[in-house]
Amino acid sequence: MKMILAFFLAMILTGCATVETSDVGGRHMVVVSNSGWYLFNLIPIASGNPEKVNRISSSFFSETATLENNYKVLEDIVKSSGAKSVKSLKSFWSDESILVILMKRHVIHTSAELVFDEDGEKK
Repeated sequence: MKMILAFFLAMILTGCATVETSDVGGRHMVVVSNSGWYLFNLIPIASGNPEKVNRISSSFFSETATLENNYKVLEDIVKSSGAKSVKSLKSFWSDESILVILMKRHVIHTSAELVFDEDGEKK
């Protein structure tokens, strides 16, 4: 029973860094998300690892769920895709609290449209 509880807590308390892409109607959209868990809204417990997006990987006791890290991941995507730039860049935060102030989950989302050469094709 203790093993199941430990596994359940580990799954809940890990951070996550993800990248989602979409090509609809000739638009190439990217969404970068990174989440982290905090104790008493101050002490970082686990955050998504921006070095290993879309993998089961967390950074423990460090605050990696930041807007700066989302921009770095987006910059890497722009370089690797051959895009010229981005447009419609938007970011927002969302927070969820458990037991009022005991635990907080902080999520940062960043979305953008990739801009390619005039022909609009990916390289």
